[in-house]
Amino acid sequence: MDNAMFSQFIQHFDKNAGEEGPVVLLMDSVSSHVDMSSFQYAKERGIELYRLLPNTTHIMQPLDVGVFGASKARWPQVLREHTRENPGTPIQKHNFTEKWKEAFLLFYKPLTVINSFKSSGIYPIDASAVASSKFKTGHTFNEPDHQENSEKPSEEKNSEARKAEFALEAIESELSTLTKDKYQK
Repeated sequence: MDNAMFSQFIQHFDKNAGEEGPVVLLMDSVSSHVDMSSFQYAKERGIELYRLLPNTTHIMQPLDVGVFGASKARWPQVLREHTRENPGTPIQKHNFTEKWKEAFLLFYKPLTVINSFKSSGIYPIDASAVASSKFKTGHTFNEPDHQENSEKPSEEKNSEARKAEFALEAIESELSTLTKDKYQK
């Protein structure tokens, strides 16, 4: 995705987000998502953009947490069925979205999305929803004192939990009171 594509996406999102605002859009921290004109457009339209911390989408992005894995799990089922019904006919560009929709409908329920937000600790905001085991240390090697001191792993877990709490508090602090009130309702 480049800046032009991101701008098109924001406009498409705005068009389909509904009339009630403001709306919060969580994004990963890819550099192509930094386009000031798109940020300004979003702000004018009542779309609050919030960039997740780098390398945390597998933990904090609701689609990664609860939707993509479920859809990938159902895709082989759709492929097998298609192959049985249409031997020798591959899925191609013209029928891919129809087949992907079949896989999507095999697992999707509104509760799936609601639970994805809950499991990632995004809404309701809950740092304890994110297991500290999901955070990996930034060190590429274990320093000798980490191996000798048995209290270090416990301290690191507490530190990782604090990082998760900080990330979720940062999201909450960036939301306007109007947005918080709307989503609490």
